[in-house]
Parts: sequence; C-alpha cells; structure tokens
Amino acid sequence: MGKQTGRRLAMLIAGIGLMGPGIALFKLVLMGNDPHTALMIALGNWLGVDFSVVLFAVNCLWFSVEWRLGKTLIGIGTFVNWFFVGTLASLCEKAVLSVWMISEGPGPRLWIMMTGIVTLSLACAFCQTADLGVAPYDALSIILSRRSGCSAGRSLTGPERYLFLA
Repeated sequence: MGKQTGRRLAMLIAGIGLMGPGIALFKLVLMGNDPHTALMIALGNWLGVDFSVVLFAVNCLWFSVEWRLGKTLIGIGTFVNWFFVGTLASLCEKAVLSVWMISEGPGPRLWIMMTGIVTLSLACAFCQTADLGVAPYDALSIILSRRSGCSAGRSLTGPERYLFLA
C-alpha cells in the first residue's frame, strides 16, 4: 500500500468516524434531518427496529442500483459507509442518552445541532477528499446526472424529492 493510499484510507476512516456521531447529534436534537435520514428514522420507528438496521437494508437496495448503473463509483469507501455509518450513529446516540439527558430548551438543542453541522461537514470533506468510493445512496444522484444529462444540482435533489414525498 502506497503512502497516498494510506493517507486516503486514514481520511476515509476519519470521515466515517465523524459521520456516525454527526448523524447521532441530529437524531438527538430532533430539529430536522435530510430526507433520506428522516425516512430511515421513520421506517425504523414504524417497524420497531434500530436505525442502523434500516439503513443497512435500504443501502442494499441502493447498492443494487449502484452495481447495475454505476460500477465505477464503487470502492472501499462504498462498503465502509454502507456497513459502519448507521452502526456508529446508533452506538453514539445510545451512548449519549445513557449518560446525558437532552434538554428540552431550544438553546442547548441549537448548540448540539450546530455541532452536528460542523461534524458532518468535516466528515463529508474527509470522505470526498479520500475519493475511495461513493456511498450507496449518494451514488444515486451521480448516476442520475450521468444518465440524464441533468445538472449536478438538479440530480442531487432528484432522489431527495422522491424521499420527501414518501
């Protein structure tokens, strides 16, 4: 393994290591999520299973699309994201709730949410800079952009629109 590959793997692991806790922070404050995460949380609550289980299962569906239409997007990062983000998010959420009660007031929740924004921003920056594969859900917008000729911005919001309607 070359020096560059080692650095990229370290960035990927750091990114995923931050992404799980970042998602957990958003789940804890109940002040909103992106449509995909919100749907996974809602499905988990409706089915009575943990968020990580639902995310893993739905990622199987998204990966089947990625495998069929976007094989060039698949890398080690695809699998690391698929298998570990939901698990880390659930573990972090449970760990925080076992030692700390989230305040009902908007001030503390706002601070936690802002911490989540910074955490997720850093996580995304690390994962994208590592460039070792695209997460199953994130691949959908790239595949849509490549196949339809739509702009990246339109393709990015395409899958989100359908999830919002769900």
